[in-house]
Parts: sequence; structure tokens; C-alpha cells
Amino acid sequence: MSQSILMALDIAPESVGQTITSAHGFISIFDLEGNVLDRLFSDESQSLDQLKLSLYEELKATESDLRSFINTENDDLIRCSIIGRVEHITNFGVAIFNKQDKLIHYCHEPINDCCEDIIGQIEGYPTLPKEDWNPCPMGNDPEDFIEPIKWELTSFYGFRS
Repeated sequence: MSQSILMALDIAPESVGQTITSAHGFISIFDLEGNVLDRLFSDESQSLDQLKLSLYEELKATESDLRSFINTENDDLIRCSIIGRVEHITNFGVAIFNKQDKLIHYCHEPINDCCEDIIGQIEGYPTLPKEDWNPCPMGNDPEDFIEPIKWELTSFYGFRS
């Protein structure tokens, strides 16, 4: 794959609304309205995880505010500006809908208190104050990284999954 994944696909980074990794070995890239822009397939030279990381790094590098995207529990990305609402499905999980009210992500979490915490994090993420950004980034500049959404909260509440 070329040095710039999105450039090779003729996709402007600002037009990417979401990435979704398929269990069938590819990553779908969606626009801001939920339409598929393209799909990326892993090959012998690059695993699916490496491809996902490259795409992630490329998208993050184009953003002036790193809070533009949230990471899902399986490390896909959702642009915060496309999120219309986040809903708690009692005893089942968290559903994220886009501004057209189409389901764009679902996280299975049967513990209701965990769901409420996840929803609070998602709703507050775009305005997360700097003092809550990740104090231990995997890089040189602590201001370049923001604490991701904690999707697996079961251990924090003392429950077993």
C-alpha cells in the first residue's frame, strides 16, 4: 500500500466519518452521511491490524483537534461530528446513531451502570478538558494524546463479564 492510504484511494481525510473493521478481513471507510467511500483489504505485506493502525495514524495526523474522533471498543473510528445521539439499550448495551438517525455502532454491555458511564464519556469527549487528556501517551508530547473512551468498564465496577 502507498505511503498515504487515503491519497491512494482519492479520499479527502475530512470526508471520512467512520471506519469499521469487518471480521472478513477488510476495513470499510464511510463518509459523513454513512455512505461507503471504499474498502481496504489486508495482504501479505500488511496485516489487518497494521492496516487499521496506518489508517488511524493518517486520520489522526490530519486533525488539528484530536477529539474529532472517538475510538470504538475494537479500535475503529467515529467522527464526533456525525454522532446524532447515543442510547442505552437496558441490559444489552450502547447504541450510537448518526445525525440521520441511522445506527452506526453498537457495543454489547449488559451492565447498565457501565452503559451509563460509556454514554457519559462519549457525550463529553468532544469537549474533554485538557487536564483530562491522557497523562501517559505513547509518544513525546503529552498534549498530542487524549484518553480514549473506556469501553470495558466491568472491571471498574467489580463485576465479572
